[in-house]
Amino acid sequence: MLFDAGKNVVEIYAFQGNGRLRNLGEPLTLTGHVGLSLDGKRIYGFGPIIPKDINFREARNQLKKSAFAGQLSDDTNFFKKVACGFYNRGQIELDLYKLTVPINEQTYLNIIEEIRTGGIGAFYKFPEKGDKNFPPNTYNCATFWEKCGVQLPHQSGFLEEYIPAMVRQGAERVKK
Repeated sequence: MLFDAGKNVVEIYAFQGNGRLRNLGEPLTLTGHVGLSLDGKRIYGFGPIIPKDINFREARNQLKKSAFAGQLSDDTNFFKKVACGFYNRGQIELDLYKLTVPINEQTYLNIIEEIRTGGIGAFYKFPEKGDKNFPPNTYNCATFWEKCGVQLPHQSGFLEEYIPAMVRQGAERVKK
């Protein structure tokens, strides 16, 4: 994929998790998630590499205090399931939003490089209340793409702030 100056945008996809969906076997329905697409087809998300001997509850508690190695993954199918309501249960719905953000050629090249390397070398941690800064080279799914030069809708990493900021900037709700 080559940079097209006429289509110099990326799409940020995000949804806020819902604790009442915790029994679905998919941790991201609980936490929420953010991904980025260069082409409107593939959506990449940044997440922690969780050691096999740690369950989700332990990992979630540790990620509030310390960072795990992080990685990028192709989360396209997961976001498609959220968009079509696969994880919704009655009145409990996950709302997926999409925000189109302009980028320049250097940002594009930085994104391509991160996708190529899988985000290896970066660390993943949940944000802390009252602290708007992550340690160096540490991100969550909502803040990772800033390292490439993407203008984020909100810098805190808290999805309850991030998604309303997306909406204020013109994000659309995605339904398939």
